[in-house]
Amino acid sequence: MERVSEARPPPGQLEYEVRVQLPDGRALRPTRFLTRRARRLGDVVRLPVRPDGELRPGESYDWRVAGVEGDGNVLLLRFERPAA
Repeated sequence: MERVSEARPPPGQLEYEVRVQLPDGRALRPTRFLTRRARRLGDVVRLPVRPDGELRPGESYDWRVAGVEGDGNVLLLRFERPAA
């Protein structure tokens, strides 16, 4: 598997590769995601990405972990809802 980044995550953070699948079936380019807690199937991840794939800094949208691949370090995300 090709790594998204060769840089090591900061201390106390976990690094995942996320693959975002849009509601229309398109997929965004895999990207690096840093978090302080482990993510599992069914967890919600908040990203500044709208369900149409547009990046919206300052906004948050809930994406559900719909699949875990690789050695548990690749997350497949599907749109859940706009974050409250």
